[in-house]
Amino acid sequence: MDVDNALKIANSQNLDLVMVNKDENSPVCKLMDYGKYCYDRGKEAQRKNKKPPKEKEFHVRPNTQKYDIDIALKKAISHIEKKNHVSFYMDTSYREANAKDKIQNKIKYIIGEMLNVSKIDKENKTNKSIIIHFVPKAEE
Repeated sequence: MDVDNALKIANSQNLDLVMVNKDENSPVCKLMDYGKYCYDRGKEAQRKNKKPPKEKEFHVRPNTQKYDIDIALKKAISHIEKKNHVSFYMDTSYREANAKDKIQNKIKYIIGEMLNVSKIDKENKTNKSIIIHFVPKAEE
């Protein structure tokens, strides 16, 4: 096909004539929206370069004092504000596992403080441990 004829077709369809293969004997051209192509290619590059969120894990025991939990909560909230994930891990020994009310009070306190800035992604409970995973709240 003649170059002038291909340019007329491209202009009539509001597209660009893009050379795909520059061969002297038979160059290959394509009709496309080149601006849209560059935009999509840029979005793909951004998606590939996106880093996964970091996760910070905090270990708490049933005998941990409220002051120490408050410090861990303050650090966890700063991580959540940076759009990172946070996990609280409470591991109990055999003796500590018998104090269920103490454990529940600490867990309720941690959840209550963290729900102001985050939401619970998943919560795992076993006989000896409790793991609560927090993620940042979706922007509205």
